[in-house]
Amino acid sequence: MLGPEGFGQLNWAAEGFTAVFFVLAGLGLEVYIRKEVPLRPEHASEFFGGTLLLQVLLAVVLLAVMQGLMVLDGKPDHLRVLVLLLGIYQLFFRCNGTLAAVLHARERVDGLSVANIATKSVWGLGQVLVLLLELPLPWLGVPILASELVRAVVLFRLARRHAGLELRLDARGTRTALKGALPFFMNEAALAANGPMGIFLLGFLTNTTEVGWYGSAMNLANITLMAAPVLTWVMMPLLARASAHSQEEIFRIARRALEAVCAFSIPLMLAMALGAETWMSLVYGETFRPGAVVMRLQAPV
Repeated sequence: MLGPEGFGQLNWAAEGFTAVFFVLAGLGLEVYIRKEVPLRPEHASEFFGGTLLLQVLLAVVLLAVMQGLMVLDGKPDHLRVLVLLLGIYQLFFRCNGTLAAVLHARERVDGLSVANIATKSVWGLGQVLVLLLELPLPWLGVPILASELVRAVVLFRLARRHAGLELRLDARGTRTALKGALPFFMNEAALAANGPMGIFLLGFLTNTTEVGWYGSAMNLANITLMAAPVLTWVMMPLLARASAHSQEEIFRIARRALEAVCAFSIPLMLAMALGAETWMSLVYGETFRPGAVVMRLQAPV
């Protein structure tokens, strides 16, 4: 409905510009939590308040830098407003990732599953409404932000109920968590250079129509990653507990998990790569067909 130009602006703001900058606000905490909290449940309360405060301060700095860069590059006002909304969304998204990781670590995910479905419904229905009413582009950021706000309230209540999470400042616990999470943060930052960085650079070096073609292809190609979250959401807490028993148990679980992921992903990747033109035309329409070459290259990635 937006076409390559409008979708390119939305995609650059959501999947490129804000996503690249707010990698810094993640701090690598999600993987760290799934590794440590299954063995030490009380540790979550030792660092949650301190890391949350740090994430908020980082978000303020990042939003200011982003707005400054957009002014210098002459980006239009409506795009600056959209980036502001999506930047605030990224802050809540990162915080919610921390809360979700705590629930995963404690194996209390029933409420989390319901919350995810409910908030995605708010997001999807809100965006459809904005499109049908033909509201200006920044309005598309409102349901995205609203859904994450609702999710934050629900997840914090669930984390307090099921994991005993407390909001307090503990300098020592915060330092311990940041130090332990540093390797995971470096890994996350490196991965951000793969997809989001390409969208980020295209928005500055070319035009938003190119971003629309590239972003739509990336969205479809990323379907091949549907099985990948199993490794972090489910396997990491399981492997953390297995490590207390034996290395052989870790390898046995990892082998079976990788077999399942490959069996699911390889046929899907082949279907996406070989039928790239067909899928692009079917899902997005003929105006997005030039993105097929990107999709063919990204599906194996």
